[in-house]
Amino acid sequence: MNPWTSDETSRIAAAHALSLATEDRDGTPGDPVPLGFVTVGGDIYIRAYRGARSRWYRTARRSRRARVGIEGMERAVTVETAEPGRAEEIDAAYRSKYGAGDSGPVMSRVARAATLKLVPR
Repeated sequence: MNPWTSDETSRIAAAHALSLATEDRDGTPGDPVPLGFVTVGGDIYIRAYRGARSRWYRTARRSRRARVGIEGMERAVTVETAEPGRAEEIDAAYRSKYGAGDSGPVMSRVARAATLKLVPR
């Protein structure tokens, strides 16, 4: 079952990027960060091309909460570690969406290890 509504799914499919505002544990949102993203099996995945050093990534991993903005919608999400078995599918989705050249930074070993799944809450 897809946790996103049909309207959200349509907006997600049309979007090139999203904005991610990680939340502190008390729910205070941080500054939004524009990120490329892909969908695989109806789920949204993002990668930190600088890996675990990325500030937004560290905050997202710690709090597990964020707000996502995509094409005029905003949604609270839970941030989860991506399933390791999906790495190849996620790579293929990035190549398909952004092209081989533009997706290069998120294909590194460091970026692949910093893959997160966004789940609506």
